[in-house]
Amino acid sequence: MDFYLRTAQVLDRASLAQSSLKSHVAALSQTQGDAKRLLALSVSCLSYKPTLDGLVAFAKKDLLSSPRDWKVFESAVARSALARTEDTKAAKGKAGSLLLVLLHDLLLSPKKAIQASAAWPPHALLLKHKTRLRAELTRVQIRAGKSRVEELRLGGQDRERAERIPRWARVNEGKTSVAAVIVRLEQEGWKQVEGPQLSKGRNFMLSPHIPSLLAFHPSSTSALLSHELYSSGQLILQDLASCFPAQILASDYQRRGRSLEAIDATAAPGNKTSHLSALLGSTASVTAFEMSPQRYQTLTSQLTKAGCLTTSTNKQEAASSTANKKRKRADLPVSATGTLNVTALRADFLETEPADARWHNVELMLLDPSCSGTGIVNRLDYLSGAGPSTEEQEEDDTVPPTSTKSDPQSKPSTAAASSSSSSSSSALTARLTALSAFQLTMVKHAMRFPHLQRIVYSTCSIHAEEDEHVVVAALESAEAQEGGWRLMGREKVLPAWPVRGRVEDCKGDTVIAESVIRCVPGGELSRVRGVELGTVHIEASNGFFVAAFERTLAEDEKESPSTVSNQAAQQPEGPEAKKRKQKKKKNKKTVAKSVEEQ
Repeated sequence: MDFYLRTAQVLDRASLAQSSLKSHVAALSQTQGDAKRLLALSVSCLSYKPTLDGLVAFAKKDLLSSPRDWKVFESAVARSALARTEDTKAAKGKAGSLLLVLLHDLLLSPKKAIQASAAWPPHALLLKHKTRLRAELTRVQIRAGKSRVEELRLGGQDRERAERIPRWARVNEGKTSVAAVIVRLEQEGWKQVEGPQLSKGRNFMLSPHIPSLLAFHPSSTSALLSHELYSSGQLILQDLASCFPAQILASDYQRRGRSLEAIDATAAPGNKTSHLSALLGSTASVTAFEMSPQRYQTLTSQLTKAGCLTTSTNKQEAASSTANKKRKRADLPVSATGTLNVTALRADFLETEPADARWHNVELMLLDPSCSGTGIVNRLDYLSGAGPSTEEQEEDDTVPPTSTKSDPQSKPSTAAASSSSSSSSSALTARLTALSAFQLTMVKHAMRFPHLQRIVYSTCSIHAEEDEHVVVAALESAEAQEGGWRLMGREKVLPAWPVRGRVEDCKGDTVIAESVIRCVPGGELSRVRGVELGTVHIEASNGFFVAAFERTLAEDEKESPSTVSNQAAQQPEGPEAKKRKQKKKKNKKTVAKSVEEQ
């Protein structure tokens, strides 16, 4: 009985679209087994929700019209554990959701039965009306023109997209090697197979695009989460598309054996950061920016697990007794091995002064700013309308759920974009305008770093306003013209990836379109069409966009970073630099306010 009441609460929370379905289930589950059962029932209820809503309305009008009948459900909720955590009015409001859950099990579950004592008043009451309820379901099915009840499920196209995506797992080469992981898996009975499709079972494939990325069937997720390779940070769950930025940024720079410096401007939760760390090696140094205190804690936890957070950052974290008290056991360092080359800063990237001597040796930058998040294909949340939680954006289930950041460096959820779209197209247009303005501000700020050689810009958006349009505007900016910035050609930007930019969104410039990458949510149909039921495709991922800028100054204009760094360290900040800094701060606040208001 309590299980049904908790499921009702999950559905009510999911209807608010404030967090992921999995996070609601985790908050209300008692054990791991209970969580799986709770999630399964919640997902099934949501997939049939329009049908169940109609059945609830029918039951309330024609079968439970007496106040005494409805009181049965209100009393069941009021006497439950919910009443101890919520006020009576809120608890009574769950009665409709409880009825929906019970109708699901009575009419739509495999057993067609409520798993509770027949003496429980809500169960006993519904049993009295079982025949009429089944007849009403049949009428609903006929009106919908469906040959089977199962065809009443929601989200056919979205579900198909989600079900084509493998459970991607990146080998953390900062701690181990791809060869070592494959040997370990094969010793345990896993089998490496060839693509492009992967079926259920203990099978895996190597991505043809990211050398360190393995594809598993989603049914293997539980096995991966309980594996020592995962718990020790040697395997990191990360979507294929999310691996593109670091791979592109580090190409030609990987493990050169010199003190290379890089920045991840918007780092949390940290998967792209740890990927870049592993690619560059221990002789490089990476600075990871995150201004939100909660997300900064997530960032340092993830980087520690990946073995790439510097000991200096770890010491700073350890010095905070409050942080130590709040830190969970799972957040503590797993291993001392790793690259140990990332310094995390709780700071706003836009507050940096590019001319500061501290940044004069920085040559590489990851830039993944706020976006609408409309490319995320979540296996569950398309049912509830909730946006992807932080962990789902980078496909790492260990990241604790957090609320969407209200500051400009946040990644707004798909719920926000969906809400805007449903209210009006003009609202969505206004939101995308505000977001793209902020994104362009970030790119132009990055271009002002004097010795930066390469910027990789990415979003998990499907909208050209945030993708190609930002790239074109950045190329036309004074910062790009004066700094000698241009797009890296296709030959340097995963040339084998088939889906490139849209020519019509690049002002008809085919060179620009060919230079950037698009990932279609669930995979490009021409590539994944014909995927067998129950299998996943090696090129299916979340929706994503990537563009890479490189500096191309004439040789006589270049100076070594170390020389300029020493010169800058001896010179105070001039009045012009101070004016630029003040103007930048004012512009940033204006854009941030605009983003939040949308």
